[in-house]
Amino acid sequence: MLRYIAKGALNKESKDYVVWGGDSLGAFSVKSTYASMYTQVSGASNDIFKILWQANAMPKAQITAWRILLDRVPTRINLIRRGVSVNSSVCTLCQASEEMTQHLFLDYTFAQRVWTLC
Repeated sequence: MLRYIAKGALNKESKDYVVWGGDSLGAFSVKSTYASMYTQVSGASNDIFKILWQANAMPKAQITAWRILLDRVPTRINLIRRGVSVNSSVCTLCQASEEMTQHLFLDYTFAQRVWTLC
C-alpha cells in the first residue's frame, strides 16, 4: 500500500471498498476466518485444533478451550498487554501469583484438583 501511495498510483476519484483477504471472492465468513487462522498455526499444533473442533463437546466449551490454547483468555496479564488498566496483575483468587492463563487453568491449586478428578 505504501508503495502505491509513494508512486502516486492511487486514484482520488475511485471509491474505497472492503475486501476480505481470507476468501478468494473477498467475502467475509466465519468459515473463511477459521480457515485463515488455522493455516497461520503451523506444525503439530494443528492436530490439537483439529481434535478440538471435531470433539463431541458443547461449542462453548470448545471455544473456551480454543481461547486457552491460544492464550486469549482475558486474564489480568493479557489485559495489561492489551493496554487495559487493571489494579494489579496478581491473581484475585489466590493472591500468590500473577493471573495468567497457565496459572488459572494448570498451576492454581483448585485447577489441579479439578484435573485430578478428570
